[in-house]
Amino acid sequence: MSERVKIGLVGIAGFGEWYIRSLLTDPKAPQLDWMAAADPAPERCRQLAQIKEIGVPIYPSLAELLRQQRPELLVLCTPIHLHAEQTAMATQAGVAVLCEKPLAGGLDDALRIIRAQEESRRRVSIGYQWSFSRAIQRLKGDILAGRFGFPKRLKTFVSYPRPYVYFARNSWVGRINTPDGRPVLDSPVNNATAHFLHNMLYLLGPTWNTSLAPAAVQAELYRANDIENYDNAALRCQMPGGTEVLFFTAHSIPERRGPQCHFEFELATITFDPSQRNAQFVAQFSDGGTSVYGSPDDDRTEKIWQCAAAVRSGSESACPAHAALPHTLTVIAAQESMPEMIDLPASARRESKLEPGPMRSIDGLSEAFSRAFEKGVLPAELGDIPWAGAGRVVPVEVPEVLRASQNENPEVV
Repeated sequence: MSERVKIGLVGIAGFGEWYIRSLLTDPKAPQLDWMAAADPAPERCRQLAQIKEIGVPIYPSLAELLRQQRPELLVLCTPIHLHAEQTAMATQAGVAVLCEKPLAGGLDDALRIIRAQEESRRRVSIGYQWSFSRAIQRLKGDILAGRFGFPKRLKTFVSYPRPYVYFARNSWVGRINTPDGRPVLDSPVNNATAHFLHNMLYLLGPTWNTSLAPAAVQAELYRANDIENYDNAALRCQMPGGTEVLFFTAHSIPERRGPQCHFEFELATITFDPSQRNAQFVAQFSDGGTSVYGSPDDDRTEKIWQCAAAVRSGSESACPAHAALPHTLTVIAAQESMPEMIDLPASARRESKLEPGPMRSIDGLSEAFSRAFEKGVLPAELGDIPWAGAGRVVPVEVPEVLRASQNENPEVV
């Protein structure tokens, strides 16, 4: 890259600190000119002294940043319900955007982001870092080339235990809408483990930078903590053409697990198991051959450099806004599948030790989800889980903008 790309960071606490470490220490960081940051409460950032030391100005809002500075690429590490408003503000100012996942908390906000890209002709990418990784790109290349044959079933199980303090960290965590009524649909499916559901939809996308929306979704949504929305879930997505996608995610299992991936194709089975040393995506072919694709965690910062390169070259990123829309459609359908989620029984609740504090775990949840994952069914279909229950099958209506984007991409810069 001949000239450094001017970058701004909005949201310097929480996951914003991951970007700060990359901007300060990654060998590729000299490609960028970190010229500005914005946060209404910068004192929450543990790296605030370092930011001040290198002279990056911090503004109280995105609007003020754009009045004072004009970055070429803006990274948004802000709450879900602000993504649409802030993306529209940035693109209207002529700035490309890398917005952290998920795309949005509702369909109107998701479509607003896509319209913002189309109207401004500025690129908007969503930070699902697995999509940008070399491992997933190589794997998707072979899927698109038909090397594995027909995709029969893709399934992923991930457990990210969360302490009580996680559910008290802000006013919208674990909520369907924010206190002032904006959709957020905060849950493990739409937040902490959203990457891994999106990855399966992305791998099934018909081109290298699209995802495939499901034709129908059936969900089992379970609540253990004292929140409005669910914190554990099992989903089945029926995809166009007959492929099945299963996703199991939990915040109430005390052991961290996964993401464990098992993708069944006509000619091969593809697996990823982080419990194994040097875990990589591996394809085992029915004729005995194997292909190794590497780990998508080896280049987690690739999304930054790829989006910066797109500013200069005009190239497309691996995960533009329309590639994240199928995930949002799935989240919305899951919520409609079981609007009255199941409260896990008080008799099964336990308090488990976890850093940085205790958590509420559920006896039998790990075993139930594990068996369902292995058998390729939803927990209620096991027939012997007394608290399990299934939601209805919800057809997914795909917006026209998504159908069009899978065939052609607007010319943006």
